[in-house]
Amino acid sequence: MNYTFLSRYLKSIAILIAIMVIIFYFGMIPDMIKDMAINFPVFSYLVKPGIILIQISVIPIIIALLSTWKICTNVHKHQFFCVSNSKYLSIIGNSAMFDTIYCFGFSLFLYKVRAYNAGIFILSSIVILMGLTVSFISFLLAKLTNEANADLLNRKAI
Repeated sequence: MNYTFLSRYLKSIAILIAIMVIIFYFGMIPDMIKDMAINFPVFSYLVKPGIILIQISVIPIIIALLSTWKICTNVHKHQFFCVSNSKYLSIIGNSAMFDTIYCFGFSLFLYKVRAYNAGIFILSSIVILMGLTVSFISFLLAKLTNEANADLLNRKAI
């Protein structure tokens, strides 16, 4: 397989995800929160804090996308099992774990102020499950990348 093509393809996916994140976090979510305040005026005091708190959760996603971009750059250079890729995978795992914990805390906050319903529960459960999965897979790949790098170095030394 042509690694330049693979790198460009993965970078294209990262750009597409970044565009979707921007639309979702800065377009759709604020509109949905404002609509919720119109439909349920009792929760109108949560509009601005809700928008701010949800937009804070985009920071780990940006960090993960930047780490993905750096991994793609290393793939383009034919550096698959290097220490830096392992570091970037760990950063992706930490970002996913932070976002998962943040989502769980935000869900607890919504439950505490009695703004929690079945839809929010299902959505936050899916986000938490996906975040745990991404975090687990990233940490596992980081470990495997480290071991592969060590194995490659041992073979070169022999």
